[in-house]
Amino acid sequence: MKHFEITKEHLGYLYLKTYYILQTENKYQEAFDICNTPISQYLNNEKYKIISVVDTDARVAYKTRGNMKRGYKDHIIIDENSEIIMTSV
Repeated sequence: MKHFEITKEHLGYLYLKTYYILQTENKYQEAFDICNTPISQYLNNEKYKIISVVDTDARVAYKTRGNMKRGYKDHIIIDENSEIIMTSV
């Protein structure tokens, strides 16, 4: 948990240093939000967490207690070994 707090502190510093750009350039604000969202979700103990800044649709899912899997809200066939998406239904 400490590394999330440290990262949040650095993101706060980055936000202050780039405030003008973040307010005027949507693509920079979107990138900042993608970085900030998983940290905020973890620190606020939100149930459904983004687990990847590259694939923001991925979530943590629990079939049984202690059996964590990465998953999606849509019906998708994923190769378990390579984690490659085979098809989306």
